[in-house]
Amino acid sequence: MGKTLRMIGIVGIILGILIMIPIVTIPSGIAICINGIVLYAIGRIYDDVRAIKDKLNLP
Repeated sequence: MGKTLRMIGIVGIILGILIMIPIVTIPSGIAICINGIVLYAIGRIYDDVRAIKDKLNLP
């Protein structure tokens, strides 16, 4: 799940940068980039929490 979120985040960042090329679409490109960064961060946190849970042997 975390890896999937990170991949979607990277795609969102790249798509946002491509959308920002025309001057008119800069605000929407910035919004897509921010969403991509947030998805990437959530994916990293998800993987880290899962790793900690596995180390502690919690159910």
